[in-house]
Formats: sequence, structure tokens, C-alpha cells
Amino acid sequence: MRSFTRCVSAFVVGVTAWSSGIAQSTDPLAANATPSAAELTFSQMRSVSSPCIATRVAWSPDSQHFAVLGSQRNVCLHEQRGARLIREMPLPWGTFQGGLAFSSEGDRLYVGDDQVHEFRVVDGQELKAFGGIAIGSDKFVPIKQLALSPDGKALVVDYLPLANSQIRTPEHLLIYDAATGASQREIDLKGAGISTAVVFSPDGKSLYFAGSDQLLDSHGVRQVGALATRTLLRKVTLITDQQQDVARDIHVMRPTALATSASDRFAFTGTNTGAISDDLDTSSGKWVHTVNADPIRMFSLSDGSVQQTFSPVTGRVASLLPSASGNTLVSCQADMASSRTITVWDIKRGMPRYSIETPGSNRGPTMCALSPDEKHLLYAVGKDIRIIDFQ
Repeated sequence: MRSFTRCVSAFVVGVTAWSSGIAQSTDPLAANATPSAAELTFSQMRSVSSPCIATRVAWSPDSQHFAVLGSQRNVCLHEQRGARLIREMPLPWGTFQGGLAFSSEGDRLYVGDDQVHEFRVVDGQELKAFGGIAIGSDKFVPIKQLALSPDGKALVVDYLPLANSQIRTPEHLLIYDAATGASQREIDLKGAGISTAVVFSPDGKSLYFAGSDQLLDSHGVRQVGALATRTLLRKVTLITDQQQDVARDIHVMRPTALATSASDRFAFTGTNTGAISDDLDTSSGKWVHTVNADPIRMFSLSDGSVQQTFSPVTGRVASLLPSASGNTLVSCQADMASSRTITVWDIKRGMPRYSIETPGSNRGPTMCALSPDEKHLLYAVGKDIRIIDFQ
């Protein structure tokens, strides 16, 4: 299978600064930031040809390779320079979500469809398959996502909740030993649903996720639509499995994106901004009209307070990617009006530095991934895979 890359037209749009309109913390946001005004400056956009129809993408630790999890029983390994396809590896099941992560040394690739498959990067050989929640003969609960700890020893796997006439299983969050594939334990989500990425703290001792609780009306009946959930940002301490809600009611609708700062001081969340929901409040018998006008928000992980907001946002936020310096945030989102689906923000000021148009992709990506060296951004939705290079 041949692969190629080509430069495509991209429009970088400067944005005039404006006030974010929120009270600033007495602890400056830039306390942990290093001056780097020129970081993540746009250079070019490249189009990638891959046989994998992307559901997940991931970078190798050295930023020299990237992987694409395909929806049609395959995973593809590419080199960054030239985006050349190195190899395509088959999978036993297809997936519309799934999980993907390189080992901390970059020599192995973990791929989640219905189970976790460990591949050797140098030759594409599958070393083992493990995990999986069986729901019948040769049937497993699909994997929603996975996350590898910073030291590469623990693999957290989020299994999709299922609810139909034949099968009903809640969402499961399991921890595996990455070396052996042995299941260590399950984290009790206590009724919460995860709607963002699951993120390890830099020291690997905690997990963060954002999602929602299911709400009941005054008669004990489950609410629906925008009324059905109370959103949350949660921390799980792995040594004790203690769970703490860092913040509640973080968005009017479910959060769709989560990232934490390299300093482990802040969390960034996004939602389906611009969404509209009309729902019957079964307690009052009245219809409730909800418009999601929420910006991207930045929370303190110590007390849950809002430290900064980022707007305007005009669509569903797919990915949030803060730089290691603490100065810059990259967001990938839908933008039906102008196709400006990538925005580079100044974190301290809460204002966009510039935005990038992705012609033909105004619905935004399924996800984005920033390379560890912060020189490249992967932008993927189906067969449309692009690399944005930064100076």
C-alpha cells in the first residue's frame, strides 16, 4: 500500500484580543509558565494518505512516528517525515472508538478494539492480546479508550457502557499491568459516566476524567436530554482508589474534552458549544429550552475554581492540548461557519493568538494529538488526516 503526503492550503487567521470577563486569581496563571511567545507558530499543513480510516491517533515518544487506529480492522504506522506508511497491521475487530498508545520507550504499540493488542513496533508482530469483558461466545464489550501511565507500567482501559434489549452493562474502568496484561483491579465509577479522555497525572499517581452523573426527577424517574446529567471533573487517587470531585456543574451539557497541565495544577475542559436541547422536565411537566454557550474552561485542580475561560468557541470541542511551558493551549473543534477548526490560545490572557482553517472539514476532527516535541499536530477525521507543522 503506497502512502504519500502533500502540502495543502491552510488559512491562518489572526484574532484581535478582547477581555475574557472573568476575575483573575491572586495566584498568577503564569507562575509555572516560561516565556515562549513564539511557541507553536504555524508553518505548514500536510495531507496524509493512509489505508486506515482514523478513529484514534497517537505519537511515538520521540515524535518521529505516529499511529492511526482504523475503523476497519486495521492499525497503521507512519513516519512523521513525509508521513510515509511503514506498515499496516490487522486487527480481529473493527471499532468506532477504541484506544491507542505507544509504550514509554516507543518500542511497543497498545491497540484497543474489543481487547488490548500489544504490537512490536520494529516489525509489527503482535506480542499478546489481553483484557476484554466477555458478553457471549467470542463477543466482548468494545473498548472506548485507553491510557498508559507515564512510567509505562499501568494501562487503564475504559469499556463502553451497553444498553439494549439483550445486553446491559455499565461503563467499566479497569487497570492492567502493561508488562504482563494481568488485570489488577477495577475502579468503581460510582454511577458516573466518562465523556472525555482519561488522563494520568504527571507522576502517575492519579487519574482525571470529566463526565456526568445521571439525575432523577422528584418522582425518581430518570431525566432525559440536557436535564439528565450533572457534570463533573473527578480525580482518582490510585493508591487508595479514593475519588474526589474537583468541580461540579462544569458545563451545562456533557464535557467532550479534557486535558491537564504539565504542572498538574490546572485542568482544561470543553463541551459541545452551540448545541441546543429541548427537554421535558418530568417534575414540572414543562419543556425546558437549553442553549449551550459555554466556553472552554480552565480549573484549578486544588480547589476547583475557574481560573480562565477561552472564547469564542462555536462548535463541539474534540481535543484540548496544553503546551509543556504552560503558555499555550491548542483546541480542535467544529466550526460550521468558517472551518477555523484549530485555535492556538494564549493561556494567561485567555485569548486566541491565531486560528487555522481546514477547508472541507468544518465539522472538526474526531481528535487531535500534539507531538511530544510540540512541532507537529495530528488532525484526524475518518480518511481526512492532516499534519500541522509548527516552527
